[in-house]
Amino acid sequence: SRAVTSAHRGDGQTEIAIRLALSAAKRVDYRVLLADFDLRRPQMAARLGVTAKDFTLADVLRGSCRLGEALTYSEEDNLYILPARATDRDGDEVLDDRQVSALFSQLHGVFDFSIIVCGALDHPDPIITCRHAGVAALAGYWGFSRVGDMRYAADTLTEAGVKVAGMLLTGA
Repeated sequence: SRAVTSAHRGDGQTEIAIRLALSAAKRVDYRVLLADFDLRRPQMAARLGVTAKDFTLADVLRGSCRLGEALTYSEEDNLYILPARATDRDGDEVLDDRQVSALFSQLHGVFDFSIIVCGALDHPDPIITCRHAGVAALAGYWGFSRVGDMRYAADTLTEAGVKVAGMLLTGA
C-alpha cells in the first residue's frame, strides 16, 4: 500500500492519488484499490464520478459490513474504489489503530496495489493510516505548497516510523 498525504488541506493529495491509482490500474493483471481515508473532507468518489454504495470505509472499519460490500468496481478504469462520506465522521474522533490495522491486513491479501488518500497532517488520522500503509508520498500544489512545510511534514512522518517515498506536485 501507498498513502498520499500532505502538509495542508488543498495540497492536491486526492488528485495525485487518483492519478497514481489510474496509472497502476493500466496493468491488466493487477487488482488495484483506491481508498479514501480522508473522513474529514472525502473527495475521491465525487472526483471519479462514483456514487458510494450503501456502505463506505467507515462501515468497514466499524464492522457494519464486509469490505466487498463497500467496494465499487470501475470496469472502465480496472479499479476498485473504497469511498468515504463526510457524514462518516463523528466530531473529531480519531481512526482506531486496531481497526485500521485489521483492514490493511485484508487489503494486502486482496489487492496487488493500494493507493490510500489521506487527509492533511494537521490531524492524527493520516499518521495512523500512513503507518499502516508503510510508505507515504507527500502531495503539494505547484505555486501554493511551501517547501519548508513539505519538509516538516516529511520529518513528521519519518518520526512516526513512516517511510517517505517522495514529494509529488500537481497543478500549474
